Amino acid sequence: MGTITGPLIMLVFTSLVPIAAFFWLRSRTAGRMLCWVMDEDRSAKQMLLKVKGDFISIDDERYIVSPEVVRLIRYPTGWPKFMQQVVPCSLYSRGNAEPIDWTSAVPQKLSSIELGSILDPNWMRLIVRGTKEQGVGGQSRLITFATLGIGAVTVVLMFYVVTRMGALEGLVTQLAG
Repeated sequence: MGTITGPLIMLVFTSLVPIAAFFWLRSRTAGRMLCWVMDEDRSAKQMLLKVKGDFISIDDERYIVSPEVVRLIRYPTGWPKFMQQVVPCSLYSRGNAEPIDWTSAVPQKLSSIELGSILDPNWMRLIVRGTKEQGVGGQSRLITFATLGIGAVTVVLMFYVVTRMGALEGLVTQLAG
């Protein structure tokens, strides 16, 4: 009984955490909209904001929500597709209440190259691809496989320690009884 308890707890824990994360993310995104807000210095901030009727509020400023310029995207970036939520997304320029049209209207202070890099939904994939192409082939692969190997050994050791703790618990109860 004691030797099965540890791995069983680990199995339940590792299967329930993703399910809990999925429902937590769903509750976090309900009634909210992802907004990209570009500041005067050409930096863009991503914010998940609550929609209040036909507008959203950022600090003390109000911005119009226009269905014509809303895109549906998967949020959060980098999570597995089955865990991501589809949320509406708009692009705003700080101080302008009207949203920016994703396809035609571009703020005059922002170049097309900068806007393209901001709006690309695969930006993380492009960064990884660029890093992979620039890296030294054998050395970067060695680091990747070493990291995966260390992770696998860590998981095996965790299961071993939990199993041994269960065996010790059984031995202590046997000696006490």
